[in-house]
Amino acid sequence: MTREEIEDWLRNGLETSGFSMAEASRQLGIPRDAISKVLKQERELSALELARLATILGIAPPQSLINAMQPAFYITVVGEAQAGLWRDMSQDYFAGYSIPAMIEPPYKPQDLFAILIGGPSINLRAKDGDHVIVLKYEAAPRGIRDGDWVVVERTKGELRELTIRVVKSNKSGGLDFHFCSDDSRYDAFISQNLAPGETVKVLGFAMNFVSRGTMI
Repeated sequence: MTREEIEDWLRNGLETSGFSMAEASRQLGIPRDAISKVLKQERELSALELARLATILGIAPPQSLINAMQPAFYITVVGEAQAGLWRDMSQDYFAGYSIPAMIEPPYKPQDLFAILIGGPSINLRAKDGDHVIVLKYEAAPRGIRDGDWVVVERTKGELRELTIRVVKSNKSGGLDFHFCSDDSRYDAFISQNLAPGETVKVLGFAMNFVSRGTMI
């Protein structure tokens, strides 16, 4: 697909979805002016960014991107991320199931897992019942940074909470884990200053959000 074809695809997707360029960039986790720069031929989107953007805009990816990516395969949904839901780890049983996914090389099926999203804690990005395709932290080429979407496991004693959060830099130069919701109950964030007996672990990077409306 040529640059001009990608630009046409992008313009049509923005018009169809009603997203502004800045909002689409924010949802994608890239600088607010990035998509504007793409349309000005000052920036390019990677194949992975194009695939994510197709999901955000609710449109099919460019056909050339589909052809370049690996055929669809099934990955396992290993748990549910729901803010405020603390489960006893000794009794935390989730009946896993599989969903179809596509990935861009060099990643392999064993590098990925999926999470079911529960509740409205990130409803400005994904809704209750949607899924997120996750790249395992140990398979990622780098550590976390500002703007990343990640799966966070927080524990207190024998209790565990699993959430999807966006990474944001704080004034002291550290990184915090935030929700993304229009519900004021989810204003709180996790900082690097943990309470006694509390642990936080990033399990992986959110590569793609899959709307429940597109699930078969």
